[in-house]
Formats: sequence, C-alpha cells, structure tokens
Amino acid sequence: YRGHTGQLGPHARFWLLAVLVHTVASMPTAAEELIKGISYGPNPCLQRGELCIQQDDFMAPAAKPFWGSRFRGDLQVMKALGANHVRLYGNNPANSHRNFLDEANVLSMKAIVGMSDYPYTQSPDSCMATTNYDCYSQIKVQYAMNLKNGFMLEDGSYHPALGHVIVINEPDLKLPGISSPLFWCKGIVSAVDGMLDAEKEAGVKGPLVNFTATFSYAICDSCLNAEKNFNGGPAPGLGQMEELRAAFLNPISVGYVARNDLAAVYHSRFTNSFNTANPADDIKGKFLFFYEQLFHKVPVMIGEYHSPNKGTKQEEDLKAILNIASESVLFRGISFFEYQVRYDKGGTEEAFGMFGLSNKFSFGTFDYFGDKVPSLCLVPQKDALGELLPSAVAAAYGGSGLSYSTLCVADPAKVGLDQTGFQQVAAQGSNERMAAFMGRLVNHLGGHVQEQSDLVSFSKHFVGSSETFSTVAQELMQTQPSWALWDKQATCVADREALLQQVHEKFDWVCGNMKFDCQKIPQECKRDSWTMADYAFSMYWIEKLEMPLQNCYFDGAAAYVSTLTTFAANSGCHISRNPLISALTEEGYKEVLNNNESQQTAIFLQRFVRSQLEVDIIDFEALEYFAEAPPATLAAAELALKEKPFVCGLEGHNPCPTTTTTTGPPTTTVATARATTFGPVKPPVHNWHDNLSHRQAAASNGGGPAAWKIAVVVVVAAVVIGVASLAAVAAMNSKAKKIKADAKARKARARPSGANDQLRDVEIDALSHAPLVGQQLGQQPFEFLIPVAAQPTPLATPLHTQHPALQQAAFAQPPLSPPPDQTLTRSGQQLGHVPPAQLGEQIPTFDGAPSFGRRASGSLPQPPPLTISIVGPPPAAASASAPAPASVSPAASLLAYPDQRRGGGRTPGASSGRGTPGGSRTPGSRTPGMRTPGSRTPGSRTPGMHVGRARQLGVRHADEFPVREAPPPLPALAGGALRSAQTVVASTNGPPGFGTGTAPGFGAGPAPGFGAGPAPGFG
Repeated sequence: YRGHTGQLGPHARFWLLAVLVHTVASMPTAAEELIKGISYGPNPCLQRGELCIQQDDFMAPAAKPFWGSRFRGDLQVMKALGANHVRLYGNNPANSHRNFLDEANVLSMKAIVGMSDYPYTQSPDSCMATTNYDCYSQIKVQYAMNLKNGFMLEDGSYHPALGHVIVINEPDLKLPGISSPLFWCKGIVSAVDGMLDAEKEAGVKGPLVNFTATFSYAICDSCLNAEKNFNGGPAPGLGQMEELRAAFLNPISVGYVARNDLAAVYHSRFTNSFNTANPADDIKGKFLFFYEQLFHKVPVMIGEYHSPNKGTKQEEDLKAILNIASESVLFRGISFFEYQVRYDKGGTEEAFGMFGLSNKFSFGTFDYFGDKVPSLCLVPQKDALGELLPSAVAAAYGGSGLSYSTLCVADPAKVGLDQTGFQQVAAQGSNERMAAFMGRLVNHLGGHVQEQSDLVSFSKHFVGSSETFSTVAQELMQTQPSWALWDKQATCVADREALLQQVHEKFDWVCGNMKFDCQKIPQECKRDSWTMADYAFSMYWIEKLEMPLQNCYFDGAAAYVSTLTTFAANSGCHISRNPLISALTEEGYKEVLNNNESQQTAIFLQRFVRSQLEVDIIDFEALEYFAEAPPATLAAAELALKEKPFVCGLEGHNPCPTTTTTTGPPTTTVATARATTFGPVKPPVHNWHDNLSHRQAAASNGGGPAAWKIAVVVVVAAVVIGVASLAAVAAMNSKAKKIKADAKARKARARPSGANDQLRDVEIDALSHAPLVGQQLGQQPFEFLIPVAAQPTPLATPLHTQHPALQQAAFAQPPLSPPPDQTLTRSGQQLGHVPPAQLGEQIPTFDGAPSFGRRASGSLPQPPPLTISIVGPPPAAASASAPAPASVSPAASLLAYPDQRRGGGRTPGASSGRGTPGGSRTPGSRTPGMRTPGSRTPGSRTPGMHVGRARQLGVRHADEFPVREAPPPLPALAGGALRSAQTVVASTNGPPGFGTGTAPGFGAGPAPGFGAGPAPGFG
C-alpha cells in the first residue's frame, strides 16, 4: 500500500494481476476422469520358477482366450472392478493389436501400451549394442509397425482406446543403469524422435496420444540436483525426471541432434510416470509435494502401484492415493499392480496379483504362439490382512464388483450353443442364468428379445428338465414367440468374439463346400480375415437359407444376427436382403432384388450411387419408380442410372444441392433399421496434454468432441472471476478515495489557510490521481524485480508460469551451447561439435532452483541477487571439462547393495526413522529371468529406498559419481559383460535367473525374440 491512503502500489497491482492470471489458468474446465488402471500380464504358467510361453504380447489375438468376452473376459472383469485403463507390457509389433483395442473401446476403457525392450537392449541390432544409445532408427521401425497393426485406424487417426504409449519401462535400470543418465536420456529422446517421424510417414492425424517414460522409484545420485535436500534426502524418481526434461529441452546436451522439436513435444504431449510399492502417505510427502514445485505443467502418473506390506489396508490406501490425485493439478492417477499372480516368478512376487488361477474350471486349451496353454478360471486373492484384493480395488475404484462364486462355473453368456452348454447351464438350477442362455439362442435364430420377463418365464421350464437342446431350438424356430422381434433379413457373419484361428479354419471349410468361388470376394472385402469371412459365411447361408445352428454357427466361428438391431460386425461385406447393409456388389444387389420390393431396391441403389459413384439422388420417388423394373445386374443398373436426370453431380447433370431433404422413403421397418448405428461407438478421445493442468483438457491437439464445451467453461469462469475481481477492485478504490478525502478534510480543518496550502493541495491532488487498481495494467511490464529471498519455494523457472507471456518468453530462449567452435564434452566423451549458428543463452538458474537445461563443463554466471528476469545474462565461456569419475565396472553399476538393503526381495522391510517401510524391493530381488525380460527390470519399486541416506544402486560415496556427470563409456555393455553382470545379480539375490547369460532368443513369428521368455530377446 502507498502510505496511509489505501491505494495499491505498482508492485501490489502487478501481483494482483499475476494471482488472477494464475487462478484462471489453473481453474478446472471439466471434471476429468482419474486414471484407475490395472497392470495386466496374464501369464498362464502355473509351475513356479518355470516359464512356459515364448511371448508376453498379451494384446495379440493369440491371448484372446484370456481377455475376450467369449472366454475368461479379463477386460470385463477389470471394468466390473471400476477400472478405466489397462496397462500392458509385452509388444511384438508384428502382431495385430486391433482386436484388443476394439474390445477395450467397447468397454470404454483406455490402454496404456508399452514399447518392447527388444530394440533397446535385446536385439543383436539394439541401440545399446550398436548405435551408442541412439535409438531413433530401431524404435521408428517398431512404432511404424505398431501403427500399421492396430494403433492407427483406416482414416489415419489413433485408435480411440489408445491412451498413453510408454516409450520404455524403467530405462534408468537398463540403459545401462541408474548411474548413467546421459545414456538413458539419449535413448529416450532419440526413441521419441523416431516415433514422431513414424507418425509423420504413416500420416497420423487428429488427436495424438501422449508419450511417457516410466522410471523406477530409485534415488539417482548421478542426476541433476542429486545434492538437493528434499525432506532429509534426495527424493526418489525426481532426479530421473529432471534429467529427462533437460534432455528434451536441449537434446544436444546428451549428444543427440533431434529431427523434431522435442521441447514442444515435451510441453504438449508428455507425461512423467514411475513405478512404486510405497503407500499413499509416502507418495504425497516424499514425492508429489516436491514434484509440483519442480514441474508446473507436466502431469505425472503411477504406472505400477501396490504396497503389499502387512500394515497397509489396501482399500484405505487406494482410496487415499486416488484422493491425493483428485486434489492435485498434476497427478493423473494410478495403475494397480497387478491383475494376476505370477506363479512363474514365485516367492514374494506372488503377493501382488489380485487373482490366482484354478484348475476347477477351464475356458479351453488354446494355441499361444506354438504353446498349448489353458485359460483357467480366476480365484480372488487376499492381502496380508486377509482382505480380498479385488474387493479393495472395486471399493476404491467405484466398481460394481464381482460375484466370485460364478468365476469358476460355466457362464451362460460364454458356453457353446449346443447340448453340452445347455446341460451345463440347466444343472446350475438358476432361472436367471438359463434366461441368459436362452437370450443368446434367440439372438442366434434371428430374434431380438423385447420382453425380458416373458423370456424368464419361458426359460424356467428348462431348468433341471430332461429336454434336449435340439428340442428347445426347434420350438423357438417354429413358434417364434411374440415377446421377441424376428428378422427375416438376418444374415450370417463372422463372430468377432471367436478366435481368429477358428475363423480361418471355418472359412476354408465353407469355401470348399459351396457353389460360390471365394476367389471372387471383392477386393474391398479382403481388408482382413474378418471381412473375408463375413462375405463367405453370408454367401454360404444364402445357399442354404435354413437351420441357422447348422449352417451359420460353425462351433462359434459365425453368428446369425438380426439386421434390425445393432451389431458390431457391420463391415460392409455381408450379403443380406436388408438394403441398408448388404454389400454393394453383384451378390448383394441380387439378394436385395429377391425382396421384390421397389422401395428396398431404391434404398440399395441410393447407397450405391452415393458410395461408388460419389454423386447423389435429388428425387427419391423417381428412383423408386426406376426400381419397380430394375436391371438384372448391378453393372446394368449403374449404366442406366448415369442416364437418369434424378442423379445429380455427374457430367452433364444438374449439380447436387448443398443440403438434400429427400433422404429416403417414409419410416418403415427398414427405415427404422437405417437409424441403427452399427459397430462400437467410439467415446470421445481425451489426450492428456501435458502443458496444461490436470483439470484442463487441452484442445491444442484436437481434444475430442467436448473441446468446445471446455472452452465455454473456461470463458465463463474467466468472466466470473473478472467480474468478481473488478467488483473487489472497485470497492478497494472507493475505500481508497474515501480515505484520501477524509485525510484532506482533516488537514484542512486542523491547519489554518496559508501560503503553502496551495502547494499541499497540489501534492494531495497528484496522489489522488495516481493509477488505481485495474487501471493501466495493460501497460505494466512483465519483467519485474523482486528479492530472490522472497521466493516461497524453489521454482523450475523464474516465475515464468505466472503469465502466458512470461512462459512464451522463457521457452523462447535457445538452449545452452558452448562458445563458438567449441566441442561439447562430458566426462571425457565428445558429444558433438556445435556450430556458432546454434549458440544462444539458457534460462538462468537461481539459488535453490533447478536448471531447465543440462550444464556442460563450466557454468553460467548468477544474475543479480535482486533480479528475476526472463532473459538472463549471456553464458560465460565453458571452462575445462570436469575430472572423469572413478571407474566402475559394468557389474557394479547393476548390482544391488546387499549390505545396505533393507528388507529383501519385495518383502516388507524394517521401518527406518520415519516409519516408512524398508527397502522391500531392492534391485536384485527381481533377477533378470525371474521376470520376463522387457517387462520390468530389477529394482522397479523399492518402498523406503529413499529413507534417510540409504542408497540403492551403485557405489555409495558421493565422489564416486560426480553430480550431472556420466560414467566413462562402457564398451563391453553391448555383449557378454552386461549378461555376465545380470548373471551375478541372479546369483547374489535369491533364486537363479533363467538363462540370462548368452542363450539365444527363441521367439516365434516373423520377428524372433519378441514376447516373454527366459532368454534375452523376449520382452
């Protein structure tokens, strides 16, 4: 305040503006859904310590017996528990992932998918072995295949079920280790660069997915700001994230020349993430509090979350961590670790799965990449306190829960439509379950149940009866009860819930047992196996036209479906009498002609004109008159239509109007079907644009259909705040004027008139006309002075987030570069020559605040102590390179510190100092091979590893790894030395690994080495 008058001075006015801008920027624009994920790796191996499969790509069609709705239905189980995301690990890009994403999309779930470790560390051409951690080319090839095989739709957009893409899981523990931030940062930024170019070449458009790199929860002694004191010691995970930010903003600092604007990608579509087994209280006090000070805009999520310690009540802890996320502007949510017990790993690793497997019931034995494996039923597991884990997750996630008693009995929605399935359901003695089975049977006979109560009444007569399935089916076909709607235009399609291998087998059989030549399937219906089977199955049915259970079931590979209701298989390749869906081919046209109804023929021809000729009909009645005597073939009809005046848009014809009111005939049974939406409805795509807060769904990359609503909310909120602020300002100004007037009056009464009164009046009048709050604020400079000591908390940048103009100015500064013609070095390694054209200044770093960019040898001079300015002083000439760190062997960089470890392999350890659990998951407890290579590496989660000064990895002494300096090159890491180091880990921390050494990979498929397995090359 200025004096006693109540007026706001210029600094106060600026801070008021800054507060208003920050308030508007951080206001929630829409209630966004937290990530409530489940980590998914349904390994079917029951033998402890034995790996029975060759791939761990559980998104592939071969894994459908686990997640498919016709089988065990793992995705449906997750949905019932309240999950909205599923996190996956293995990823063989040669496999199709479209079916899995389609299934998730139907359930309104998102997939958090990960890139395989194979191109990073396991392939003979891995970037660690051959290109000095430059992973651009390896990951570009892999991601291009991913886009082709399901990540991208036919229109070039990302699949709506794709949420985040994990560039690499726990790179700080495998490229090659936590003491080498230069290497794993270079690997990540180069990989993202390759993924961006893969997107460009594939023509990806529309809303883009977010990338993330999931770190361990270990402390990085060699990372930026490792010397920082966060609540008694360095905070776990933060050093890795700061290192990666510096590499994104200045890739050349890690020896990589980027092809894309990686800084822009980091600010617009990157999410930080980490894995942890620490409880909610630890996350809030030891990580999130400091993260929100260091990262003002980039969100964070937990890729694996589960604290299995005896003192942790799972439901309370899960609710607590979600509550913390809901109150944070950056914390997106969690993925619970994990869905299924991993018997193949054994030991304490089995404590994390919420479901076990039981031989009590099986959904069948299937071929999984050459291995015969069963799909066994699920059994809920209990935690250390006896609480059912699925119940705890459902309570925290808000799910409806499960009926555990039905998990290991025949499901009427999944059993075969045959005598065996009928008997299995009848034996359960439940009217409701028999009604579910009968509903499926009605649907397969071309009906659609209208009255559920009548269906239950009909079904109860067969519970426990001696009736046969064929008798029941015959009764339904003959009577066609009135409580169902029966479609005479039903068609036969490939059942999308069936296994693809089964569809292939039945396709071959059908093509060999009908008159139609499958070689004549039109090219547009050869997109994939499903569309080819649609065409063949429907043609086979047309030749038979009776007995759907015999001529359109094929042991579950086909489905006889009504065209009057929604069905997900509308591929445009069905031959049907329904003119709205019949394929636009000669066979489809002839089948519609069999209706002998001109209106239906006209509907088909209108579709043909719009789709194939790309013109339109301006007079439907004229078209209907034409259809009363239609040509015998579609080719003849096309030639005749091109001569008709009611076809617009052709050369020599009238142009088509902008809007057409003649969209079809009056409402009929067929017209009702027209309004039906075929296929799963795509929910809005929400990309977490990391440059915005958790409560701000960004529209910068499309934002989905709700983007305009979010914009409206933002504008309204800004107006409300503005009006309220103006009202407050007006009240303050009014009070200030009153105070000044009273003061002037008091002075006039207290002192007699004299020669100096006029001068005093001028002074008071000048004070009265000083700018009030809200006046001339547009002219206030955005570079301002404030004592550094007044900063309440360390900031990642000098207050640039207070206003967009400041932010833009800050990010516009060029990265740190050495003086002209100087070679950038780090730890004795030549990183690259920087030409003078790339020189510039770096955003200054103030006392207590971390740097945005990595510093090379030498440092910038500190700015004046009382100045916080967006543009800092120019960098000084770089000094001589820092001395190289002490030599450390490859094995030492990977080994855990047994004598410093607390607890042990993932068992709750002793508390230390602050009551946090001891290091229950120290590196080495998960030996390479115990866990499938590529999914997670040793030391992914270590509760309490940050307690006190206990370190987890590498040599303990501070002088062993100088801060911000990478260790010397490790040329032997590409070959046997690394594998030897892994073998040492296996032998010193628990059971031995499974063939880590030099055993070759034995992956199946076109790209050997993908998937799970004991040998390198299966992650």
